[in-house]
Amino acid sequence: MIRLLEENYRKMEQIIRVLSISDQWMTKKELAKEIGSSESTFIRYIEEIKIRWGTKVTIETSRKLGYRIEHFNAAIYLDVLMDMAQSSTNSQLLHEIIMNPGQTIEYYCETLSISRSSFTRKLKRCNEILESYLLKIIVDQGFQLTSQKSEIQLRIFVTFFFLNFYGRHELPYTIDKAVVKDIMERNHCQISLCGQGSTYEQSFYIMYFMVHLMRETQGFYLDHMPSKDLRNMHELKNKDYLLLKKELTNLNYDSYEKVIDYFTRSIFQQFSFSEQKDIRDKIQRNLQICVFSKKAEWDSDNLDFIVHLLTNIYFFLVCILLTRHI
Repeated sequence: MIRLLEENYRKMEQIIRVLSISDQWMTKKELAKEIGSSESTFIRYIEEIKIRWGTKVTIETSRKLGYRIEHFNAAIYLDVLMDMAQSSTNSQLLHEIIMNPGQTIEYYCETLSISRSSFTRKLKRCNEILESYLLKIIVDQGFQLTSQKSEIQLRIFVTFFFLNFYGRHELPYTIDKAVVKDIMERNHCQISLCGQGSTYEQSFYIMYFMVHLMRETQGFYLDHMPSKDLRNMHELKNKDYLLLKKELTNLNYDSYEKVIDYFTRSIFQQFSFSEQKDIRDKIQRNLQICVFSKKAEWDSDNLDFIVHLLTNIYFFLVCILLTRHI
């Protein structure tokens, strides 16, 4: 998602990232070379970082030693990335086309306060990046994001894009994340598919749930029919449907039922419990022979988290490869 940002944002992100992983002071010359800019341009980037994110990113400066970052962590980094994404016109354009597909060039130009020529340049840049994901913004009764592979693949991409754009605590709609989580749990939707999960993972599945509802209301459907057996196991909460319909006005009950059933049956439904466990065990055994997993600071909790994460990534990749929906 960083590649979607304009060059100045990409350079500033690179400065922050390079300093955050360095355990030593770095000189102006070293950092300028690292990001591929002149020293004067590098200084401008440093000043802008201090102005825009100085309350979060503490860059210590020394005439003799150079620069270093203090008290930096992943949460701060993600907050800065979210702010960059929301400030980037490229990201704003993609976001607007995802949220409001089928609109004219005049609509997007007016909404983002950009010229037609700027729109054309930014659309070209977005498509250059999207191409690597087998996605493209096309004109078909207005502008819309399409996938060369599958609707599922597009929804997974949009989920990651929204997590970058909104962060872990907000959703594309005004409905509270905790309310959506309660709706999913009341209707037996799976929030965590392997192990105990984490707040990061729950954030993904809650956002993924909202993306499914959004795409259904926009008229982009999965070739998926609810399971009669599972519908008989529990009654869907009508009040939850009405609550979601306040946010997604075009949401019909059939689409809501399809999305609930999809998450109830598990998005990795082609894998049995024993298959999931076998894949997880194989990943753990492979990790234990890797050099990085033998570091002294690599404790069992960290290893469990990485195994869990890689297992889910593996399932997603297989789901994308096996999907035949267009």
